[in-house]
Amino acid sequence: MAKSSHRRTDHAEDRDVFRCVHAVDAIYHQEGLLPEHASNHLVSCLGPYWTDKDIAKKVGVSIGFDESERERSKEYRMHAVARLGELVVSLPAHLDVVHTIHRIIREHYAHESILDNGLDAVRDRYRLNSSSGQLQAVYEHRRSHAYCAAFFGYSGAGKTTAVESALRLLPWVVRHPQYGVMQVVRIKIDCPRSASLKDTLKLLLETYDDLLDTHYVEELSSRATLADYANKVHRVARRHHTGVIVLDEIQNALNAAAGADPLFDFFVNLTNLVGVPIVVCGTPRAERLFRTTLRLARRVSSQGVTVWRGIHDATDWNRLCDELSKYQWLTNSKPLSAAERKYLWSLTQGLPGVAIPLYQLSQYAAIASGRERLSCRLFKSVFDEKMRSLKPILRAIRSGRKVDMMRYDDILGDTLKEVVADMKAEAQHNLFYDALSRHDRIEVSIDAVSSLIVAGIPREIAEKMVDLVQKEFPSATRAELCHEVSLRYYSTRESLLKTKDARKDKEAEVETIA
Repeated sequence: MAKSSHRRTDHAEDRDVFRCVHAVDAIYHQEGLLPEHASNHLVSCLGPYWTDKDIAKKVGVSIGFDESERERSKEYRMHAVARLGELVVSLPAHLDVVHTIHRIIREHYAHESILDNGLDAVRDRYRLNSSSGQLQAVYEHRRSHAYCAAFFGYSGAGKTTAVESALRLLPWVVRHPQYGVMQVVRIKIDCPRSASLKDTLKLLLETYDDLLDTHYVEELSSRATLADYANKVHRVARRHHTGVIVLDEIQNALNAAAGADPLFDFFVNLTNLVGVPIVVCGTPRAERLFRTTLRLARRVSSQGVTVWRGIHDATDWNRLCDELSKYQWLTNSKPLSAAERKYLWSLTQGLPGVAIPLYQLSQYAAIASGRERLSCRLFKSVFDEKMRSLKPILRAIRSGRKVDMMRYDDILGDTLKEVVADMKAEAQHNLFYDALSRHDRIEVSIDAVSSLIVAGIPREIAEKMVDLVQKEFPSATRAELCHEVSLRYYSTRESLLKTKDARKDKEAEVETIA
């Protein structure tokens, strides 16, 4: 009875798989591919080998902008500046990441078969051994483990953005209707804070369920053991021909490694038994993990270890600044000068994840203050006020001392998230008070016009003169507006507001001298 129920679950699961919203129907590309890739549907469905020029165009993410937007309202421009949070500038390092990940996936699939895992060929070679009397290898040669790679770097250096940009060029799931196969090309998870193996495996299964509209987690009982989860992940990864598993935030696993948690042994075994490539991403502290887990270090070294420490090449930094210069919503916009570019690098140590938010915050400040232009002084003022929590971290990076950098390694990413969140909140705060101030000015203007009409000044003239005076003296009260308009209309006495402003300027001058 239980077996029958299980079979119904499998059939229902198959129907769910074919309803997967993330899937695309396979299109097999053969032109220009290696023979072993062109004849393998798991590889040929990934498309052609893309050139560096093609990749550079698609890895970067541009944002909407039109020069006419610089003339729009404060509110409009404040919201437009928020677009900078989506900006990704393609750099040469991105190309290396794309090539590495795509090569790993294709080489992995080159040894896989979508048909029957090569069983027919195995049987043919076995029969040939018996009938011909000549020795034939029953099984083809294949690597003992899958390819792996690692990308380490400071939070904000761009490693996760680069990896996600590489993954964006590939589909999540490819449907092969004629073979009844749903191929999961890529799957990515952030290593849980607890970093226990069971939590990580459950998260992997949940991600498969989200992608495929399956119910793999539900199929395990609440009392499922670690072995149950491990076996389930092995079967699911094999069944769906998984191309690569990306583990981000791998530094969260340091405690697990110290506590002899079997997390890393499992993923080493995953590359051995299932042959699924693993890509790990983390902060520099994660290097400690590879000193304590030598087998995984050897696996990862098969495709190289890339360390991101921000942008240090002058050409790359100028490319980033050129892109940033395009996106200014200030009425006094101008490209970033050489001095501003150099100072921006000094403040952020070439970390795009710090430089772009600082550039964004500075535009908020320029719009809110009415300065409407960027400068080194504004960058420093905004950095000191809004990013002061990053100072000790960036000072440690600037020093180059590993001990100091490790001390702040865990908090840099969280601090950056807080800065961005505060930045968005402050933008809304500024918009609220700006709107409130404009509302108050409108109320004052209406009251002043009403009083002036009663005093005998024609409505049209009163409205124009109140508008003119209010632009010159935005904080003027109703009484001050009425007095100033009356003076100008009747031209009888000196302006009270100009006299008041002159008095303030003189008092400020005296204070400065003192």
